[in-house]
Amino acid sequence: MEIEKSLSVNRKDLENQLELVEEKEKRFNELQRQFKRLEDMKTRERDLEKISSYVYRYEKALEETQTSLRSLCLERLNSIMDEVWKQFYPYDDYYSIRLEKEDYRLQLLDSEDKWVNAEAEISGGERHSAALVMRLALTYTMKPGLQILLLDEPTHNMDSSAVEKLSKTLKQKSSELTDQIILVTHEKQLESATTGKLYRFKKKDTEKQATKAEQIK
Repeated sequence: MEIEKSLSVNRKDLENQLELVEEKEKRFNELQRQFKRLEDMKTRERDLEKISSYVYRYEKALEETQTSLRSLCLERLNSIMDEVWKQFYPYDDYYSIRLEKEDYRLQLLDSEDKWVNAEAEISGGERHSAALVMRLALTYTMKPGLQILLLDEPTHNMDSSAVEKLSKTLKQKSSELTDQIILVTHEKQLESATTGKLYRFKKKDTEKQATKAEQIK
């Protein structure tokens, strides 16, 4: 009896020990899984740090490239604007034109070597001339190989002297500006600017009748 009782106690103790071992194995396996997840997270963290560092360097490179390209573009634009201004503007009160690099304000250089803002400090005709020159310069900057240029009412707010200067410039310099210029205007004085075909459009008396195009020889 004593032996059986002792065996029973030992058997029970063994079972308890086995359950304890099994429980510890489960805990150990869970700790291993948690450790593995932790290692994976550390690996992803290192990868994200590398990606973040790459993105930061890429962003800085883009910013530096953008700044450099903006500076080069502005330099090129102002050079063309100055050249076109000297050809187009007929007076001696403003000698040059530029886009200011900080706020990109359109400015003219006056006879006292002072840059003045075109938006507020010059006349309407001068502003129109400046805007026309800026648009032309932007066109040549963005499209160096420009073949066709369309000018729609380019003499708005210009006085007769400025119109005459523009007419002469287009007549003499059109081949240097682009291969072909199409000029649409109500300004009769610009007829002398043409080097090719000249058409006059006349509207009929009624809305239903087509506009008549007449070639001027």
